[in-house]
Amino acid sequence: DCTGLGDEHGASSIIIYPNPANDFLTVRNSATAMGGEIIIYNYAGMAVLTTSQKGQNQVRLNITDLKPGLYIVVINDGSQTVATRRFIKNQ
Repeated sequence: DCTGLGDEHGASSIIIYPNPANDFLTVRNSATAMGGEIIIYNYAGMAVLTTSQKGQNQVRLNITDLKPGLYIVVINDGSQTVATRRFIKNQ
């Protein structure tokens, strides 16, 4: 459940691009390698994509199957949320 995650927060070193996105979304942490997972939620709060990102500082996500709209990306380190970001999926 991602209730209350409407605002972006967390580590400023974590960026997502492009935004808006069409087929792929890149999540990058310029400070350190990430650990844990990345979860994408639709704006209704349902998890629509989950991927592991342990030991990587950049992850490229295939979002072609997502419907157009606003999404929330939650990056965690395995025990807590490190950052949340929003992006728009184009058609």
